Amino acid sequence: MRVYQDHLELTPSDQGRVVTIGNFDGLHLGHRRLFREVRELAVSKGLRSLVFTFAGHSRQQEHQGLLQSLAEKTDQLERLGLDELLYQPFDQTFAAIEAEDFVRQVLIEQVGVRALVVGYNFRFGRQARGTPALLSDFAQQRAFSLTVIEPVRWEGAIVSSTAIRHLLLSGEVELARAYLGRPYRLTGEVLAGASRGRTLSYPTLNVYKSDCLFPRPGVYGGWARLKGADHAAIAYVGSCPTFREERQRLEVHLLDPLAVTEPKEVCFEFLNFVRPERVFADAEELK
Repeated sequence: MRVYQDHLELTPSDQGRVVTIGNFDGLHLGHRRLFREVRELAVSKGLRSLVFTFAGHSRQQEHQGLLQSLAEKTDQLERLGLDELLYQPFDQTFAAIEAEDFVRQVLIEQVGVRALVVGYNFRFGRQARGTPALLSDFAQQRAFSLTVIEPVRWEGAIVSSTAIRHLLLSGEVELARAYLGRPYRLTGEVLAGASRGRTLSYPTLNVYKSDCLFPRPGVYGGWARLKGADHAAIAYVGSCPTFREERQRLEVHLLDPLAVTEPKEVCFEFLNFVRPERVFADAEELK
């Protein structure tokens, strides 16, 4: 899969392209429905498939965190068999492009779109004025074909990145897993903590910073990936109120005493919510 960092790097393909556009945070079941349609159209029409997404966070992502890192997104999209991926910087200049100009100048002239696949609630262009209805007008002028995908539902509820964030912030990691089609993962650099866990007989790997969302404070069961191997683990998300600390962190305790020590990075998969965060009287009660 070829990866581009700006739409200006693209030149219209001799084959033409089947394109889908969006933030695609989390690559959940709704997104995968779009990608499947893109892939099938590209094969049937002899075109290249392109995922047009963005580098830079929306306001909600900036406040709460992403559902996956760009590295994880790139890896998953490549596994889905798509031909090209564009990470467009979402700066003030790009945000100021009028919807009609985006279609004409970017999609048609620069990208060479022949078929476009979007979700039912897709918005684009300055002040989000662009809608599927506007795209339909261009499609009727035979500029390209348009496919609008209806929402994907799970037990009657619409699957969306916003819904998944709400589930994670409520500790409902099992339902979030269903929406995502995989366990929610949090990856980060392992940093030294206060070493309290070691003195309490449960040493932990501590992550204090991540681009991704920290779920509801509490204790979770799951898997920790270290240097390519998975280990059964439990994890705590929170700020350690027992010790009057405020810094949010992920603390991962490996259940396998022979697991690799001193890793530089850990990825924790959240499988189930065990209990909410509790305040203990002291370290002795915490044992």
